[in-house]
Amino acid sequence: MISRLSDAGWLSGHHFERGQGYLLEWTEVGHCRARLLQELVARYRLDQHSNAIRFTEACRGERMAPTPVATAESDFWLACLEQLKIDLNQEILLTFAQLIASWRPRKSLSSSPQPSHSPLGHSGHDKIPGAS
Repeated sequence: MISRLSDAGWLSGHHFERGQGYLLEWTEVGHCRARLLQELVARYRLDQHSNAIRFTEACRGERMAPTPVATAESDFWLACLEQLKIDLNQEILLTFAQLIASWRPRKSLSSSPQPSHSPLGHSGHDKIPGAS
């Protein structure tokens, strides 16, 4: 999954630290998308069993969604999957959703304050436990 994130331009780098897991260096675009995706994953519980594939099928108009999905959410989800070259493979979709759900941005290591108008926070190193 990390290679997909890198290839799509969402990550500018990554490394593994023993006891810490994978530390990801997000681009501004990747950081913003991951934050928005976390909201979708939580709202629709996409990190549980087959919810991610069912949600994707509903976004593609191939199945009825159990709860209404806003067009903007559907379009965003599908655009992200396309950028990451993720298809209707249940295992890959679930891995992606779980990775996004488990990601916790670290506080900026910079001593300078972040602009208050920035929706991104920062684009520094962030931890995703067990990501591969």
